[in-house]
Amino acid sequence: MIGPAPASSIWIPPKLAHRIRRVGTVSGAVTLAAAALVGVGMPVIGPSLPTATSPVTMLTTSAGIFLGLFLAVSGVTMTMARGWVSLGRHHTGTDFIFDARPAATGSVVLLSAAAASILSALFFYTSYTANITWSSGPHAANVHPVTPSIALFLLLPALAVGLTLANLVVGLPLFRPSQRTIQRYTR
Repeated sequence: MIGPAPASSIWIPPKLAHRIRRVGTVSGAVTLAAAALVGVGMPVIGPSLPTATSPVTMLTTSAGIFLGLFLAVSGVTMTMARGWVSLGRHHTGTDFIFDARPAATGSVVLLSAAAASILSALFFYTSYTANITWSSGPHAANVHPVTPSIALFLLLPALAVGLTLANLVVGLPLFRPSQRTIQRYTR
């Protein structure tokens, strides 16, 4: 093993404990709502678009389902952070204990969900853009303008990537608090 083993739990100040609980709950709830929107919205909207062709619709629908799942994993991880903070007693009184092992695992889950959502969104945009380019080429029978439903359909993967990245940026400092962060919240 390289380096010291991480502590299984660390003492954190009350302000940091409340921040972890509040941010985890709010961010998790917003992300889970977006997961339902993306995971259900993309498969419903996709086949009804004028640019939908059978192979591309199947690819973009599956990408939408996966993006919804990655959002759900990120949202559940943020929501679970609330349970990693508990009240404990030590020689100087009562303070909050942060369970570092599930938090370390949660950091890896957030990183994986963000990377997977980026790759899925790139796959989605590549396959969908290839379909639009193909249908609007010089031999195309009809060219489809961008309608509000197409614009919404194209914004849903961006929403998924944005939220998973936001959870990663917000979650990493909270799940792996440095001594500087702990000192800042003691004031």
